[in-house]
Amino acid sequence: MIHVVVNNLAQVLSRSTQSVQNTNSGVDEVTASVQEQKTASASIARNVEEIAQMAETNHLASLDSSAASARLEQLAVSLKGMVAGFKV
Repeated sequence: MIHVVVNNLAQVLSRSTQSVQNTNSGVDEVTASVQEQKTASASIARNVEEIAQMAETNHLASLDSSAASARLEQLAVSLKGMVAGFKV
């Protein structure tokens, strides 16, 4: 009788050990996935920051171009006035 109880206990402990190992394996997989997501998220954040900086640079360049265009327009009007005095 004790032998049967010991065998049953051994089987239960064996199944429990296997269950714990399966759980640990699952936890390891989740941990690896979370680490991959963390790395990907950090990369995305760096890329978004880089794009934001590029957008700011482009915005400033656009403002410079707009100012240069306005200055060229002023020069064209001035030149037109100067040329209007000449007779061909």
